[in-house]
Amino acid sequence: MRIKSDTIRDLKDKHLRCLLLGHAWGDAPIIATVLENGLEAWKQNLTCESCGTRRFDTLEPKTFDVWRRHYEWTPGYGCNEPYVRADLRAERAYRASAQQPNGQVG
Repeated sequence: MRIKSDTIRDLKDKHLRCLLLGHAWGDAPIIATVLENGLEAWKQNLTCESCGTRRFDTLEPKTFDVWRRHYEWTPGYGCNEPYVRADLRAERAYRASAQQPNGQVG
């Protein structure tokens, strides 16, 4: 079961970064495999170097199109509070300004 943060303020910095900018997928090999149903396919399992989310891809053997994809999110990734991308940018700016001695960004 996926456990999300309640609000944007509750997000860890690493989760805020990935929600705003996208995941930093590490490099991983593409491996030939035979699925349970006997079909040949390729598999690639990726891990985000920032937040630890894992992505599992099953690829069509000739075209390498994605047949199936699923994720395992780290606890706290995602947010129950409705938001738009501008809300994430505002939260990131707020956190950056809170780290400045005078409360100003830059």
